[in-house]
Amino acid sequence: MIMKKNLVPLLIILGSGLALRLLHLYWEPVLPRDAVLYCNLMEAWHRGSYSDVLEYWKIHRNWEAVWIPPLSLYLLKLPMIFGLSANASGTLVSLAMGMILLVAVYRIGMLIFKDSNGALLATALAAAHPFLIEVSIATLRDGIYMGFSVLLLYFGLRLALEEKRIFPAIAFIAILPLVLLIRYEGLELLLLFVASMPFWCYPPKTNQRKVLVLMILLVAPALVLGCFLLWLLNAENYLYERLIPRLIVYAKGHQGGNPFVVFWEKELPGLFEPIAISGLLGLAIVIKHFKRNPKFIFVACCMVFMLCWRAFYGINSSRYVNNMIIPFLLLTVYFLQIIREYVPSKYKNAIYSLLAGGLLLAEVVQDLHYNPYARLLFEVRDVIKKDHMPKRIWTNHERERLEFLLNHPVEEYSGNKAEMIVSPENGTSSYLVAFISSKHKSGPNMIIPTTPPGMILEKCYESFTNRAKTRRVIIYVIRKDATTLP
Repeated sequence: MIMKKNLVPLLIILGSGLALRLLHLYWEPVLPRDAVLYCNLMEAWHRGSYSDVLEYWKIHRNWEAVWIPPLSLYLLKLPMIFGLSANASGTLVSLAMGMILLVAVYRIGMLIFKDSNGALLATALAAAHPFLIEVSIATLRDGIYMGFSVLLLYFGLRLALEEKRIFPAIAFIAILPLVLLIRYEGLELLLLFVASMPFWCYPPKTNQRKVLVLMILLVAPALVLGCFLLWLLNAENYLYERLIPRLIVYAKGHQGGNPFVVFWEKELPGLFEPIAISGLLGLAIVIKHFKRNPKFIFVACCMVFMLCWRAFYGINSSRYVNNMIIPFLLLTVYFLQIIREYVPSKYKNAIYSLLAGGLLLAEVVQDLHYNPYARLLFEVRDVIKKDHMPKRIWTNHERERLEFLLNHPVEEYSGNKAEMIVSPENGTSSYLVAFISSKHKSGPNMIIPTTPPGMILEKCYESFTNRAKTRRVIIYVIRKDATTLP
């Protein structure tokens, strides 16, 4: 239950988090490349069944070894039954899961902090976290995965800390297979609970044997429930054809990349640097003084295990920081509370408020840092859609995203294939969307083709695509040259 005195502050935090997400969605709409793939897969499933998803994957992608788990697509496509487009449906589901995640963070905070102020601050930091906002407004699996992962951590904590374990046990059994069927990386949460069992038993009043037996008994029905869900989705071939081979790949260990370099260059920005640094300091305090608050042992175990897991497997992407964000946020708040204890009493509240407010302000500034190039592809779409006549569209970059936005076939073009751009048929225009870079390593280069006799290449749009102004996009219209007409 939510304490009455916390209800109004919590609602303000949730409302502010929702407002930030909607503002970000309006201000800087996002269409990740993965989102285009997911939308196409969702439409295939909505029109038919999971078999159509596999057929699309087989035809359009040569990634048979990494089929994505089915439950994330199923959840993302659910609102499509009300007539929403695939992208709108996925965005709505991600937004809903983002708000559920904030409530779960508050509940975890109430379990482990000595007062409700820590829980509210952790929720506020999660509400304004740039990465959490980003995954809450896009048709991606990350938002769903993080929402269920945090719920699993919440019920795992309740299992470890509470005497009445029936409801947390049922919830744990229900959520664990969902996480495993949303992303392959859900395996780390199953391993996390196994690895953290000894730490759960640290408080002297905890019956170690009871907790261990309970966890073993919970994992078995959770896995059985997962198989049953696959059968309901008519996706049971996913289990033996894709999931088991994928787990074997994980078991082989490191896949490349220096883990320290990867953390510094990829994961640290995703965690948001002030939060990452504060969280690491909080982790150091927990390890040194774990007897002061043994409830944080599990949170610290989460962070250490996830860092080691990523180093072991060699995950080389900022997208995989997702499950580390919440432990970092919780340990950041713990670090601020420890600092307050060492400050003279008449200054402690002021210092605590200043540090907490500074972190929140840094997050909000990052959220509101307007990117003038975020709407670029949408502007390209609008320019081309002004001409309603049929046309051929060529591009040397971002073909899939342009094709999705325009709902029109877009053909691939490269500088050494100028002969592919033919004269427009039936007197209509063709568009050439050229992404040009002044530095070879910073983006796609392109040679503008020589137009055929009787044709003219007319520039109708140009804009930079990055802050450094080293890349730009130009839209050319290929028309018949009026001066050469008979």
